[in-house]
Amino acid sequence: MQNPSGTPKPNLPQPYGTPDASLVVFAGDPSGRHAAPLNTLTDGTPVVAAGMVLNIREHGTIDAPRATLQLVNDFGQATYAAADTDVLTEYSMCLLDGVEVSLHGIARRPFEGDAELDDPRTNYVQIVRVEPLFG
Repeated sequence: MQNPSGTPKPNLPQPYGTPDASLVVFAGDPSGRHAAPLNTLTDGTPVVAAGMVLNIREHGTIDAPRATLQLVNDFGQATYAAADTDVLTEYSMCLLDGVEVSLHGIARRPFEGDAELDDPRTNYVQIVRVEPLFG
């Protein structure tokens, strides 16, 4: 299949099963970022992640929409990401299925400290800013 410009459409990477937060991100403050798998980070760590948006799901209300999505990189590593109303208002045109983006946000580990529920596979990115990756 071809896109409107006539070039072949690339195959979209598809994650196998549920994203497990294995996506490698740049973690830490801008002055000291380092590469690390998202599932190794503590709650609140600033991160930058890049990949393709897949399976975006909108929820919330009309007045306060929110969305969740999967971010998958070229290596098949994947995670979930969440966008609140402010992020959707400003960046909704970048958060579409098949669009490659870099997400600037915060690593979230929702059950950190709970011995029964704490699972590093539940880490996700709380989106603060989105930049499209056009090539």
